Amino acid sequence: DDFFVVPHTYGALKREDVLPLKTCEITGLPIPAEPEKMLAVNYGASWRISNRYYVFNWKLANKRFTPYLKALEEVQVKRAITYGTFDLFHVGHVRLFARLAKLADEVVVACSTCEFNEGKGKKTVLSYEQRVEMISACMHVTKVIEENDWDQKRSDIVTHQADVFVMGDDWQGKFDDLSDLCDVLYLPRTKNISTTMLKNGLKTERKLKKASA
Repeated sequence: DDFFVVPHTYGALKREDVLPLKTCEITGLPIPAEPEKMLAVNYGASWRISNRYYVFNWKLANKRFTPYLKALEEVQVKRAITYGTFDLFHVGHVRLFARLAKLADEVVVACSTCEFNEGKGKKTVLSYEQRVEMISACMHVTKVIEENDWDQKRSDIVTHQADVFVMGDDWQGKFDDLSDLCDVLYLPRTKNISTTMLKNGLKTERKLKKASA
């Protein structure tokens, strides 16, 4: 439960000081749950007072993190697994898979079937087969499996020996119960792009064409 932020915050924060991340009202970027605590750890209790002569102690930070980073290199993350519909395949999907490929040696993607989506009240533009074909063509993906129901995740993790389960941060906390089987990670989604946005754009374009016809 101690939190390390390479290369400047060495274990002086707790998990709840940082997670879940929240959104900065000014920049729209993700920030720690308790940003004041991180600022105090990095810059001292007087971080609110302007000090043009302040110099961060990088020498100490680097000294602390050298053995820590060396130990991390020995940690093997063999397989990551993620779930989604992946309709109208776009750059946000590619970036997610690329991040997973950097995290693990193998990336398993569970793609929701049309029948499962219909049960959730969702209708896809592309068929299941087409979506699987596009995901499989992505260089970052090792294997694609079917997602048929909500409850299969536990058995999938065991069957495919996943070391980490990954979802977008809009699912934050929803799958923490899987942490007894593997690590659970929630990643920020790519901004200004989503399947819903693409669908809405297509609907707007159709309406404009009809109006001008």
